[in-house]
Amino acid sequence: MTALTRRRLMAVAAGSAPLIALGNPAKALAAKGNVLLVHDDTLPAARRFAMRARLLGLPSQALEGDRVPLFRRWLAPRPALVFGMTRHADRLLLAEIAREMGYEDLAAIQHRKGRDTLMQGNRALASLSETAGPCWPEAFAQWATGAGSKTVPPALHAQAEPGFSWVLRNKA
Repeated sequence: MTALTRRRLMAVAAGSAPLIALGNPAKALAAKGNVLLVHDDTLPAARRFAMRARLLGLPSQALEGDRVPLFRRWLAPRPALVFGMTRHADRLLLAEIAREMGYEDLAAIQHRKGRDTLMQGNRALASLSETAGPCWPEAFAQWATGAGSKTVPPALHAQAEPGFSWVLRNKA
């Protein structure tokens, strides 16, 4: 085991404790249908996120057309958690709509070629994103559906794809 591998392993292990608290409720909430997944179908990484979520039994909603009424309609049933993989501009718009409806930001990570940047929220999620590397869309879907790592490993991709992953929580 190299020093870099040990360092990465220690960072993930140290940062995973806060995520366990959210991960277990995500599993219970997903079973109750109280989790919403959203993706931008024009982004390859977001399509991979949606495909993995669908395979795990929780379909993701594709952003199409006028986002404001669409997202308000999706939030009307008051899901407890919303996981998204979109462009940054869509994330900003959807987060603003969600705030008006009583939601708060938990995390936002910008993904660029070879680099993930935590824009807001939990450093542990960013560590998991960095560790998953180009497999982050599949890992994010597994986390969002509460599946953990007990599923078939994701297909390997040579290079990370750009996108923006984020999590919102209903404050009620």
